This record gives sequence, C-alpha cells and structure tokens, in this order.
Amino acid sequence: MAPFYEVDDTTATHASGQRIAGLSSDVRTAKSTLVTALEAVTPGSRHGVGDVTAGVDAFQTWAVETANAVANGVSNLGNNTSQGANTVAYTTNETTALQNQQSVLSRDVNATSGRAIAV
Repeated sequence: MAPFYEVDDTTATHASGQRIAGLSSDVRTAKSTLVTALEAVTPGSRHGVGDVTAGVDAFQTWAVETANAVANGVSNLGNNTSQGANTVAYTTNETTALQNQQSVLSRDVNATSGRAIAV
C-alpha cells in the first residue's frame, strides 16, 4: 500500500510559511545592528591596535555572510512551505493519477485517510 500525505489545513500552513519568510527581515535587522556596533569598535592605544582591528573586521565579514545565508534560508523555508501548501490545496487524486501515469509517482496526494503531516 502506498503511503498517504495530507496537510490538514492548507490555509494555516500557507500563512505559517508567510510568517516564517517574514522572519528573514528580523535576521537582516539583527545583522545591521551588529555591523553598526562593530564599526564603532575603537581599540585603545595599549592594545594591539592592528590585531584587534583585523579581528573585528574578520568577524564583521563572517557575521554579514552568515546572517545573509541564514536570512536567505529562512526566506526560502517560508516561501517553500507556502508554495507547498498551495500545491496541496490545488492537487486532487484525479490529477495525481494522471501524473502517476506520466511520472510514475507512487503515492496519492490529498487522500482521505493516511498519515498527516505535522504542521
């Protein structure tokens, strides 16, 4: 017997995906705050000014690259979740059966029984 997949509430799943995607702006805001704070770092004359400045610059570069990657990942996760909910909402077993004939899929979508996907 082929496994079944369901999304109990595609509207809620879509909305959750949109909220997740919106969190990417929070990551970008946090990144900007950190970068601004790091730009204000001025080592004192008793410290290894060159070493401290180089370290801060290296950390700043790493922080920007990492924050951008996280923001993009969060955005992609949210958008893909929303798009998946739309796909499920507009997919029927009849259209899946037609696709099964062409692409050899081995499961029904939107079955009335089976394993629900946790949302």
